[in-house]
Amino acid sequence: MKNLFLILPLLIILTSCHQSNSPNFFLTEEEEIVIPPKIEIEIDSLPDFKPPVYTPIQPDPNIILVKATAYCPCEKCCGKWADGFTTTGKNAYTPGVAADLNLVPIGTKLKIPGIGALTVDDTGRDMREAAKEGLHHIDVRFLTHQEALEFGIQWFYAEILPP
Repeated sequence: MKNLFLILPLLIILTSCHQSNSPNFFLTEEEEIVIPPKIEIEIDSLPDFKPPVYTPIQPDPNIILVKATAYCPCEKCCGKWADGFTTTGKNAYTPGVAADLNLVPIGTKLKIPGIGALTVDDTGRDMREAAKEGLHHIDVRFLTHQEALEFGIQWFYAEILPP
């Protein structure tokens, strides 16, 4: 019953508006619809449109995205190459980095987030394979196997430091 009282006034308003001779039943006879005039524009009169020049942000060549894994000089990590020396003959029981030497040459210093600056002094098969795919894969050398396991696999941006 309450709904009928709400609908009834609406019906009376609509009926009274509809009974007027107005083309739009929401307008009264005194109101008039104003249609704006058409505006014609000649295409030739428009100024030449030139899109804005897009200048991409040039990446810093000293910042590289790397996939970082970790190893230590133990036999589990290095297999038959666990002789205590890196590819360059350096003591493998010191912190360092292995990389594809064509992408990141021996002696390059890399700033590793959370670790600091380390020097590339070793390489490995996985780094060379990743380089064929265009990826920078580095292997961070730790002193213990546990530290290498805790580092795991990470992706981050490393900075190539000046010599």
